[in-house]
Amino acid sequence: MASAGLKEMLDRIPIKAVFIAYVAFVGYGYYEFKYDASSPLKQKKALYDSLKADNVLLQTKANQAQEFFKNLETKRNELRSLTQQLADLKSSLKSQVDVPSVVRLLIAESSRVGLRVSGVKPLAPVTKEYYVEQPFDLTFRTVYVQLLVFLQRIAALTELIGVDRIELKPVGSSVGRFVELEGSIQVKGYRYLGTSADDVGKDVAKKGAGK
Repeated sequence: MASAGLKEMLDRIPIKAVFIAYVAFVGYGYYEFKYDASSPLKQKKALYDSLKADNVLLQTKANQAQEFFKNLETKRNELRSLTQQLADLKSSLKSQVDVPSVVRLLIAESSRVGLRVSGVKPLAPVTKEYYVEQPFDLTFRTVYVQLLVFLQRIAALTELIGVDRIELKPVGSSVGRFVELEGSIQVKGYRYLGTSADDVGKDVAKKGAGK
């Protein structure tokens, strides 16, 4: 009798409806777990994507930092090289232009090549940003070959001396083997002015030596 009653009770239960409700409940739970914004899966996925993006950003920054330090060492070496070049240039530039010595030098070099000097006149110095120019007007008589050799000797001097202006005109007969020339040139000596860049160069050189 009891089994008959249980069977009757089970027959009354809508099994299909219960099954559909169960499937719907499980399906909704799965949908909520996978697609709902507040689901643990969505939260974990968002966290994963965030960590992945952070990792890419950190890797990019690490690569940039590595490239920066590599370039920094290159720039440091370039700065050391430029500092050495500046030191070499400063060694060629006198701290003072010795006017009498330059006059004697020009006369001596003129005599060696046969260039006849009629006058050497120091002019007013000209101050530039990093150095001072000391010009001299040199007037002379010579022939072209002697002038060319004189200019070559001036260019080979260890002292930094430049030729800025040349004026020439023929004098005397123009039918001879060599035409005599009269003219003037402006020769310049240079004096270096110290700058704040000198201290930067010294600091870089000290740091390089300390490595």
